[in-house]
Amino acid sequence: MRRISALVIACAMILSLTGCGGGTSSAGASSVSVAASSSSVASSDAGSVSKDEGLFNVTIVYPADYVSGATQEQLDQEVAESGGGIQSATLNEDGTATYVMSKAYHDKLLQDMADNINSELNAMVGSEDYPNITAVEAADDFTSFTITTTSTELSMDEAFSVLSLYFYGGMYGIVAGEQPENIHVDFVNADTGEIIESSDSSDAGSEG
Repeated sequence: MRRISALVIACAMILSLTGCGGGTSSAGASSVSVAASSSSVASSDAGSVSKDEGLFNVTIVYPADYVSGATQEQLDQEVAESGGGIQSATLNEDGTATYVMSKAYHDKLLQDMADNINSELNAMVGSEDYPNITAVEAADDFTSFTITTTSTELSMDEAFSVLSLYFYGGMYGIVAGEQPENIHVDFVNADTGEIIESSDSSDAGSEG
């Protein structure tokens, strides 16, 4: 499976495989807790992403943490399998990888990832783990989420759901080439419309 494509589907796989318990921090599938991965994804500790957008192409330098274990041969294969969408993928000496891809290819990657994330968010509503959640809304770039619940006090499952949201927002930012400094989550009571609790990934990172 192509490394970039693995990033696109990673979010959809994490929750189905691990629920709120654990996840992966990179396309290399290193096993860590969701708490640790969500913290690193949204913080500078995981390495920073850089993006240079031209007229037709996008150049993105992905952090070493997110191309962990990749070889230049694997990146070359990914380029060959992209159908011309990826012009080049270079493994740098510091472990980062520089991708040059068409804007259309990059847009498709982001759309696929957004579709997967939104599917997971929709699956949360009224589920066995989150029976009181009535709606989950997200910003287009997944840096903020609003969860509407009939709860007046969050259940443990609801409280821990922010870890998956941090992860989704962080992974979307990585693929976008615009790693977010913070993912914000508001829990809103369905009856009163009042915010009953808020959470920020930047706080979780500073605590970790």
